[in-house]
Amino acid sequence: MKTEMCLNGENYVVMSNDLIKGKSNLSLNELKLLRLTIMQVLKEDTDLRTYQINISELAELLDITSPSIYRDVDDMTTHLLQEIVYVGDGNPKHKYKKFQWCSDCEYDNGVVTIRLHDNLKPYLLELKEHYTQYVLQDILILKTVYAVRMYELIVEELRTKVYADKVATVDLSLEEIRKATNTETKYEQTAMLKVRVIDSAISEINEKLGYRITYEPIKRSRKIVGYRFTVESKNNIKGF
Repeated sequence: MKTEMCLNGENYVVMSNDLIKGKSNLSLNELKLLRLTIMQVLKEDTDLRTYQINISELAELLDITSPSIYRDVDDMTTHLLQEIVYVGDGNPKHKYKKFQWCSDCEYDNGVVTIRLHDNLKPYLLELKEHYTQYVLQDILILKTVYAVRMYELIVEELRTKVYADKVATVDLSLEEIRKATNTETKYEQTAMLKVRVIDSAISEINEKLGYRITYEPIKRSRKIVGYRFTVESKNNIKGF
């Protein structure tokens, strides 16, 4: 049985913290399509479903204007079938688990059909704790993978924080940032990682989502090992 996708961007994307910190090599639209699919999973669901969406609706939702959209979507579904997500359990000494994102993902006759892999059930179904949620629309308006992934990392950490005077701090290690943004073998110099990934991502999040996020390096023996992000609540910023 196939279910038509709900396209309400105000609904929540909910997944386990381990999955949100996972590593995968996805394009921006592939990432957004997966998050759209994850948004379909309901709190009361006990199994994953197969979903369908019309390509014109998908193009509008993801703001795809390419004249080669049919070929692009076909290529995207092929890659999503092949792509693997590496998921840890919070212990750096443990080996990552490897899962396919999808067990079914195809484009045919104007319709995209997608089903998340059953191996992802523990990370998506009946979550009681250690999970992250955010409104899908928040990432739909972001234009880079780095911005989406940095936003997800920060939101994941914010769920465990209590705002003091509507301000919270989030510490992210370089390892966490590199894994989530798939830059473990890119921008080897931390200064370059900051410019190409962190600076651009946080600037976009602040501009598009109305946060006021600043950050400073965390050092150990003069070596930068991570960054501390100070996040001001959107409710405390004039105009939001």
